[in-house]
Amino acid sequence: MFNPEQMLNAVETAIKDAPISTISVYHLCFFEKHIQCLPSNHTDKAHTVFYSSTLLKMKTGFTSIEWKFLQTKISNFMKGDPQCQTAQKP
Repeated sequence: MFNPEQMLNAVETAIKDAPISTISVYHLCFFEKHIQCLPSNHTDKAHTVFYSSTLLKMKTGFTSIEWKFLQTKISNFMKGDPQCQTAQKP
């Protein structure tokens, strides 16, 4: 399970490493055992999405309220999903 600093690092890395796409909406999701920031149409497989926005919005940063919301969603997901117990940063 991530501590708050590890979670922040995982989210920041996912956003930094997001692939460039012509799709304007991205999401932070748990896909292929990692937190990733991907274009919203990257797969047709069902998976957990934590937050959706434009990539520019995510790169400019979250408000304290958005970050708290995101932390809560990721923490609750990791507590309830066994595959997350071994999750690694992307």
